[in-house]
Amino acid sequence: MKLYNIILILSVFTIIASCKKDSVKGCLDNLASNYDSNAVEDNGTCIYERDKFLGNWSGLLTNTNNPGTPDTIFNFPISIVVNPNSKNEVIINDFPVSGAPTSASVNSSNRFALVLPKQNITSGLDSFGVSGIGQVSDDQIVFILLKELPGILDTISLSAVKQ
Repeated sequence: MKLYNIILILSVFTIIASCKKDSVKGCLDNLASNYDSNAVEDNGTCIYERDKFLGNWSGLLTNTNNPGTPDTIFNFPISIVVNPNSKNEVIINDFPVSGAPTSASVNSSNRFALVLPKQNITSGLDSFGVSGIGQVSDDQIVFILLKELPGILDTISLSAVKQ
């Protein structure tokens, strides 16, 4: 009888152990665009809105609002990388207005936008503020920037195409 009870108990444990369901794997971060509310185990596949902007870009800058001077047009390469401190920000390297890495927020609504908060920049003897907004459609970014010099508000158009 004891052997029978031991076999019965082992059989019950075996059946219970074999009924374990596989855990659903997916993105557990509710800030990600592919968040999976059914997932119970993170599989490292989270995608954020900022990821659409990452990579190398070829840019064209046009300064058309500086009275008394001809339009300034030049080409430049930029790269956009993840800001490790934020899931909704990117860092724009070689940004032509500042020449330094520049952070920008990525906001999602019906369209995706980059927001460049006002930054004070010193270049040589000049000191100025720059801010702007940009939109992304497919593989193109269009920025409208405001460059604030003492007594002058300059509008700069910047466009870039993903490489």
